[in-house]
Amino acid sequence: MPNHLSSELSLYLRQHADNPVEWYPWGPQALERARKEDKPILVSIGYSACHWCHVMEEESFTNADVAALMNRMFINIKVDREERPDLDRLYMGAVQTISGSGGWPLNVFLTPDGRPFTGGTYFPPRPVQGRPSWTEMLQRVRHYFDHQRPKVEEQASRLLEHLAEIDQRFTGVLEPLPEESQAEKSAASAPESTRSAIENMLARADKQNGGFGGAPKFPGSMSLRFLLLNGQSNAMPEAAEHALFSLEKMDAGGIYDQLRGGFARYATDSAWRIPHFEKMLYDNALLLGLYAEAWQHQPSVRFAEVIQQSLEWLFAEMLAPEGGFYASLDADVSGEEGLFYAWTAAELNDLLGERASALQRFFGMSDQGNWEKGYNVLYRPRSFEDFAAAEGISPVEWRRELDSAIQLLLKRRGQRPSPACDQKIILGWNALMAIALYRIHGIFSASDLAAHDLEGPSALRTGAGFMLREDLLEEILLQAERCMERLGRGTPMSDAQLQGPRLHRILHGDQARFEAMLDDYALYISALIQRYGATWDTAHLDSALFWTDRVNEMFSDEQDVFYYYTRKGQSDLVQRSTDYFDNEMPSGNAVMADNLLRLGRLAGRAQYLQRAQGMLKAMADKVLDYSTSFGHWAGLMARELQGPPEIAVVGPEAHSLVRALKAIPMNGALFMVAAEPQSENPWPMLRHRGKAGETLIYLCRHEHCLAPMKTPGEVRAAYEQNL
Repeated sequence: MPNHLSSELSLYLRQHADNPVEWYPWGPQALERARKEDKPILVSIGYSACHWCHVMEEESFTNADVAALMNRMFINIKVDREERPDLDRLYMGAVQTISGSGGWPLNVFLTPDGRPFTGGTYFPPRPVQGRPSWTEMLQRVRHYFDHQRPKVEEQASRLLEHLAEIDQRFTGVLEPLPEESQAEKSAASAPESTRSAIENMLARADKQNGGFGGAPKFPGSMSLRFLLLNGQSNAMPEAAEHALFSLEKMDAGGIYDQLRGGFARYATDSAWRIPHFEKMLYDNALLLGLYAEAWQHQPSVRFAEVIQQSLEWLFAEMLAPEGGFYASLDADVSGEEGLFYAWTAAELNDLLGERASALQRFFGMSDQGNWEKGYNVLYRPRSFEDFAAAEGISPVEWRRELDSAIQLLLKRRGQRPSPACDQKIILGWNALMAIALYRIHGIFSASDLAAHDLEGPSALRTGAGFMLREDLLEEILLQAERCMERLGRGTPMSDAQLQGPRLHRILHGDQARFEAMLDDYALYISALIQRYGATWDTAHLDSALFWTDRVNEMFSDEQDVFYYYTRKGQSDLVQRSTDYFDNEMPSGNAVMADNLLRLGRLAGRAQYLQRAQGMLKAMADKVLDYSTSFGHWAGLMARELQGPPEIAVVGPEAHSLVRALKAIPMNGALFMVAAEPQSENPWPMLRHRGKAGETLIYLCRHEHCLAPMKTPGEVRAAYEQNL
């Protein structure tokens, strides 16, 4: 029986192309056949870097007898969740409602018209601890479908109703913008609200190991960023301290690739030592941007090393020739999880001889192994400085010895079979990485501050911290620009029905596929705003405004301030959903609220501000009560309550001055730059500002502006006095 996946571009789908299961990709061919034959549908969802997806394939989907059962009983559809996150969200919500948990592989059973009625995640080939085998599950579902069809139909309808009700819990309506006095009242309440969210997060914090909660432990980048950026300004230094402590624990753990750089998706233990080895682009984008901001607050050598090492890995192994970045590296090699990254003590002894002993102690290794089957995952029980002191060796000598040993280990590791790289370019993930690169470049290129009157007690201690190499700094901006050029060149598609262009989500070489989702658009718009801040070309803001208007046209709910996850008119979903939660990535609605607020102020669009404030109002209670589930929302709300600085720099030295201004940690600051005064400037922040022959800096907050200033030092003092 033929398999229909061989011509697919998805690496995950092609990995199943030789299965004896008659897999279809999601599309009209499979759906029409299910309706015509009145046959239930099995949708199996995963992604190429998923370890348990590979396990279930090997155990069940390659078995001819199991495949024959699946082919006889169901129409079988394979979905790459990274290509179709809309399907994954809908059917994951159904399975979580049924079972109370979710994950991948996701196996969900649908009625012939596409409505879910039952499902689960991984099923073993034989019953284990009350969990049915895969064949038992197949037989039960088909018997249920054949003999209790009315109940199947009822359950499917109730599941969709339940998911719709969940969406309705977050509804919000448009209201007029607050009067100035109300805005001032909101600003006055900022510390109380933000402190409440901080306390909520810290109550869930792991004070011993960093991060939040126990095993399995995810980075929680957005929540850590909220704590980092808002602790000091709200007189809660313990918040920023926990964020910095968590980052130190993470980069010392096995979740960080100690030899090459880059972070794995999560740790299977609470101390970050044993990772789930897949490396995802979005995790590294969020973490690299966060480490740069952490360095800005505490310019430690280790933070800068992590950024530099990880960027070198990213540019060497994840960079597409045409620009942009690949999606992920697999957890497995030859069916074994993590063996590409793991070491035995015998291997180290063979490679390094008498030098191996010190390296084993530095990386927490033992003869018995610190993981499974005698293998060791490298981590750092002690810091570089503490280890050198304990060993009685100078830091310079130990650095030389360590770097030499790491190069030998990398050379040996390079001889092993490499993890598969999923080479699709995902719009939202790449936009997120571009945002991180622009952020890193802005922070580290703003280090030469002496000429701009930032020296003194309040100055950043940039001289105390390790800096990025100059050539790498140039490469960062170059690759951010190449990424954005690739996204802009490869994604637009025509749409006569919706009267305007749309974006694709996936690029494979010169081929573009699939509808972009809300988070793709939102992150792309955010990256365009960041791009303006790196290049000062207002054409990028014009583009951001254009795509924002397209999002308002295509994704809006006419009766709600929030956006749907999918565009209107998409015909292959049985139900649209709304994206609220900040999970592994910030939610599309949170990013759009941020975009609306930034563009509303930059371009003077009151309707943008009105909608964003309605979104924040509707989310306020949820964010305060469940802060770690809404990390991006929490940061956005704190910034808005405090009042983001709006800074216009006008004059011949504007570009050099704004570079120095970016070195000042100012949460959510908006910058606009002009080389000369223009009374009729189309951008409100620049209109009627500037003086011939001088460079002036204008600082505004809460619609109140201070007198023009001339140095970044004045700006910093004024900002700190009004925290």
